Amino acid sequence: GVRNNIQLTFGAAGEGGETPDPTPDPEPGDDLVSTFEFNFNDGSMEGWRVFQGEGNGEENKSANWQVTADGDIYYAGYENTKGIYSYSWNIDENLYNYPYNYVVTTQAYSITAASELSWYMRYTYTGGAENDKYQVVASTDGVDFNIVVWEGTAAGENENVVSLAEYAGQTLYLGFYHYTIDQPGDAIVLDNIVIKANE
Repeated sequence: GVRNNIQLTFGAAGEGGETPDPTPDPEPGDDLVSTFEFNFNDGSMEGWRVFQGEGNGEENKSANWQVTADGDIYYAGYENTKGIYSYSWNIDENLYNYPYNYVVTTQAYSITAASELSWYMRYTYTGGAENDKYQVVASTDGVDFNIVVWEGTAAGENENVVSLAEYAGQTLYLGFYHYTIDQPGDAIVLDNIVIKANE
């Protein structure tokens, strides 16, 4: 993978990065697992936390990742179920926002040669997708998410699978980073985030 250098501001899930909280919970230990599955249908982001990197300052900074509200079709996940979303266009205020939004696991996972990360992604609008970028990121300490596992443009509706074999033998926190290039677009929805170890 490649690395990027980003200064981080930490916060609890759904709080937009206001509350400093640089320590992941729980700490890595002997009880590490190598698989997980999250679909957010219970309306909870348990197992995840959010924070924001340094972007274009505080002006027009986007809210952080949040769970789809009950009955919300615009930010719905897979087959209109709940997911998590991050936006660069604020439809309530009719205003472009700049997301530098991370959503990452609170637990570290043991990566094997057979580990694969899969997820569903939906872009909420037909235009502007070229401006919304996102990455799969990883960290060995739960603080610096400077390992870029995968990166791409948020376009359309698709299911993605990425091999983690390159990181076999490591213990990693994993997550997603939503950012924009030049001008924001609309919103990214993620759902059905899974790590499998097909050994």
